[in-house]
Amino acid sequence: MSSAVSQQKMPGGADSSPLTVIILAFNERLHIRRCIESIRAVASQILIIDSGSTDDTVAIAESLGATVLIHPWVNYATQFNWALDHAPIDGDWVMRLDADEYLDAVALASVRDAMRATPVEVTGFELRRPTTFLGRRIRHGGMTPWLLRIWRAGMARCEERWMDEHLVLAGGRVRRLPGFVVDHNLNTLTWWADKHNRYANREAVDLLLMRESRESSGGFKFEVQHPHVTL
Repeated sequence: MSSAVSQQKMPGGADSSPLTVIILAFNERLHIRRCIESIRAVASQILIIDSGSTDDTVAIAESLGATVLIHPWVNYATQFNWALDHAPIDGDWVMRLDADEYLDAVALASVRDAMRATPVEVTGFELRRPTTFLGRRIRHGGMTPWLLRIWRAGMARCEERWMDEHLVLAGGRVRRLPGFVVDHNLNTLTWWADKHNRYANREAVDLLLMRESRESSGGFKFEVQHPHVTL
């Protein structure tokens, strides 16, 4: 069962369209303050969807004026779509931001400008997301993609995947904004290796589910035993 822990309003900009920012969190005390403080100047509402943190993530978020909702975790796509369907979204625009991400100054300014004046045919904005780890930016391997991060409320949903899920627009045009959403996790190298092992498990689940969906009714059938996989 989900429950609302707190509900508060962010200041936002009086001359801007309201922007709701959705952040999924679990034990993110290292990152949550930095994340919220990077976006609060342009956000009219910040929603934290917490999956049962045992550290002070919730307390920090509440102290910064965020609304916190508690909902059990299945995977990223399920959690994010739950937020789109059930969270009290007030904004004309919605933004996805991960707890270990933050906006740089250029991105903050470009989001502010986009919220002030956008043609009606534009329904989404993409931003680039570079990855920094152990104090250094990862410059190779496709680690600075353009990603849909802001969209008109009701115009996007998250792909139902276990891994590498994206927000998909229902229609309209997309514009690209200057600046970066920086992915900068402050955890250890051991954490990083474990994270990518879990990513590999999730990728395997997606592949197995894809294969299962292609099996004919008379062919070989199997079930993906999620409880036996660390996701």
